[in-house]
Amino acid sequence: MITSQLVYRSEYRWDLKKVSSVLIPYLFSNDASLIITIQPKSKLAKNYQTAGKLDQILIDYPNKLVASSQIINLTKNYQVSFPQQGRFQLEFFPYQFLGRTLISINRILDSEFEANSLLQTVERIEDKIDDLNDLIGG
Repeated sequence: MITSQLVYRSEYRWDLKKVSSVLIPYLFSNDASLIITIQPKSKLAKNYQTAGKLDQILIDYPNKLVASSQIINLTKNYQVSFPQQGRFQLEFFPYQFLGRTLISINRILDSEFEANSLLQTVERIEDKIDDLNDLIGG
């Protein structure tokens, strides 16, 4: 089972104002895989398969260095893998047929992250038990 964490969710109204691109206001750091969901809120006139282009922009370099570009499908959950490591942002170039659209991005949590998180939780519980024992003199 893939464990993920929601890191970004926003609704856009491209039917009101046409834009060429949208910069996702979230800083990713060494996230090699993301799950991107693009859901049009209005019925599309045709049976389109793709939603637009997604660029990975490395931010530790001058002049918006684009590390990779991928075409995003209109599937329920679309997993995107990025070849470049480091800190980056995403820029989405929506196709013009998209109107009111919901974009959500989930970061895939690896098992090492989950194990470290669980270990930290257990350590905090042990510290609280020790504090309670000290308080009651046990």
